[in-house]
Amino acid sequence: MNTAMCQAYQHAKRQQAKVTNKAGEVLLTISVSELQKNLKQIVNMLDRGVFIEIQKRNRKIAMLVPY
Repeated sequence: MNTAMCQAYQHAKRQQAKVTNKAGEVLLTISVSELQKNLKQIVNMLDRGVFIEIQKRNRKIAMLVPY
């Protein structure tokens, strides 16, 4: 995971209101390019229960949900 994304996740994790959705699940928003560069780390986050929103040009296009 790149440093900026890791720092953003850690910061968001500390600020619980910004990292949880309405149901209280951990939520991280990333861009398509971050997803492409960091797929292995994203899959690890999903394994830990993190919900991930994917944005393209600042528009939400998808959500990855842990199974």
